[in-house]
Order: sequence, then structure tokens, then C-alpha cells
Amino acid sequence: MVSSTEVTCRIPHHPPGTVSVAVSLNGQDASNPLPLTFRARGVVAGAIPSVGTSHGGTVVSFAATNLDTTSDVTCLFGDEEVPGLVVSPSRAVCTAPKHPAGRVSLVVTANTARVSPDGFQFLYIDPPSILSIAPTAGPARAAVAVVVRGVGFRGEGMTCMFGAKGVEEATSMGHDWYRNRAVAASVASSTLLRCVSRGHAAGVFPVTVSANALEHSNALAFTVQELPRVDRATPCHGRIAGKTLNPKP
Repeated sequence: MVSSTEVTCRIPHHPPGTVSVAVSLNGQDASNPLPLTFRARGVVAGAIPSVGTSHGGTVVSFAATNLDTTSDVTCLFGDEEVPGLVVSPSRAVCTAPKHPAGRVSLVVTANTARVSPDGFQFLYIDPPSILSIAPTAGPARAAVAVVVRGVGFRGEGMTCMFGAKGVEEATSMGHDWYRNRAVAASVASSTLLRCVSRGHAAGVFPVTVSANALEHSNALAFTVQELPRVDRATPCHGRIAGKTLNPKP
């Protein structure tokens, strides 16, 4: 008993469901009952993405089971704690804070109870940047191998986006939207990678790279052009020995 108006009780283990709670001073007479609901313990199984830039701001989505939508969720990136949000019983999100490049532990709690597994980690990287692309133009509706030079390219997980609104749309639409439209990069080094564009109609498309399919580098322009088309050749035959034959006026 804490005071004449407050008591503290230890809650026993109980399967999910709602029970009545009452208080008794003599073990026989009880107060009016109030409901207490036991819920299945929430569990977080995975984080997407598990990589973010040292600038912070990466929105990390957690696959979960049985999360209570009214829970207070927090995420601990290394020593930095940030609030989270339960979107549904199967999904929660947290925004990664700023942190120097490197790998940190990641702990997720719901109502102060840990719901993430041991060994959960998050990798901070310096953001990639593009310095040049070659070629800068290609034919319409054709796959073109583009060499991208820059800095901060990871050995795995790098992607390229060729799109009129690649950066803006991918940022607003999220990880799955980007993955469905990005192309995998072949990384030669931290400063060189290669991507093959998808066939596009004529236009100018910004090229960006990403290390986590969510945050993007600066953009450089790639121009897609219609190839010239030959409709007719005159004359359509000539001498074996060569020489140009001019058509009659």
C-alpha cells in the first residue's frame, strides 16, 4: 500500500484477454472491479532499411508482430534514443538521428519493454555522391550501360535510378516504390560503379544512386534521344568498283 488512495500490485503472467481487477483488505471483501487487458507481447523482427546516412533522417520501418497501436515505442540507435510510431500491429517506424559513420546497436522498446532481438544493428554511412556519368546520352527504348564515378559507393546494395522524378517521387513514395523502379549497380570500387538503364522514351532524366533504396545522391542528367530513321535510299544499287552515283534531278 502506497497511501490511503493508492496501492501497488504485481501483475502475474496471464494469457491474452481481459480480466477484472479488485482490491481487498481482508482477502474476502473486495472493491468494485475494473477491467485489465492482457495483450500478446509484441515482437520486432526486421528493419528496412538497415543502412542510413550519417546526416540522420532515415525513416526505418520495422516488421513486427502483435504490436499494440497505443504503445509508446522508442528506438535506441547506439546511445541516442528517439520516439517511434506504431503504424499497425505489424509495422512500426523510427527516424534515425545523426551519427558518425559506423555500425551501432539498435534497440526497440514498446512501453519500456524490449521487443527487438539481441544483436540488432544499424549501419551509418557517409552519403554517396555522383561526380560524373558516361555516356551522358543514349538511344530511346534501349538499355545503355552507364559508368558512374563518385564517392561513398558501398560494396553491396547500391542502386541507380533513371527517372524524370526519381529523387522527389522515391523520397515521398518510399522504399518499395524505389525498389520496383531502380536498377542494381555493379560496384567496382568506392568511386566507380556501373548501371544499365531501362528503355526510356526520349527526354532528359536525372540519374541518382542510393545505398539503401530510400535516400539519394545528387543527380546528373542523362539524355535519351530518338535515333535518326532512314526511310529511303536513292539509288539503291551501284557499281562493284565503287563511286558514288548521284540520283537524277
